[in-house]
Amino acid sequence: MPRQQRHPRLLLAEDIKERATAALGGRGPAVDTSEHRDFLLRKAAFLDRTARDIELGWFLGQVDDESVNDASNKAGHAACEFLKFDRRHDAAYALGPTRVTSPAWDCHGGARAYVRQEYLALRQAEQAEADQEDYLPYRGNNGELFDAEGRPL
Repeated sequence: MPRQQRHPRLLLAEDIKERATAALGGRGPAVDTSEHRDFLLRKAAFLDRTARDIELGWFLGQVDDESVNDASNKAGHAACEFLKFDRRHDAAYALGPTRVTSPAWDCHGGARAYVRQEYLALRQAEQAEADQEDYLPYRGNNGELFDAEGRPL
């Protein structure tokens, strides 16, 4: 499959893997911790959404027990890895309102709930950043400052 047709999560994983391999061989800088976290979060959120769809299919009688267990286990494992990562790094990049040290995340399904909280916070931050770009002034080719609608300031 050509590189541009792959899923963005796969491209992110490939990019991180290539840069990490280069860093181990002394051919580049190490992968940034925030990028590693971003990958783990997006992977866990993807697996959580997939598991939720499969679980819904089970309730509707469309999916067998083994498929539900497999998807739930994969989502739970990825969520636990993400939660451990945030705890190891003292939640330096956490965005959600409930801290990573909360005992709420230690119950059954808590790690997946933490992933949902953090993914929602990430998406909201990304949307706020995108919204802000619509209002920020910018410089044209000649260096002149323009407003968001292209009028000179």
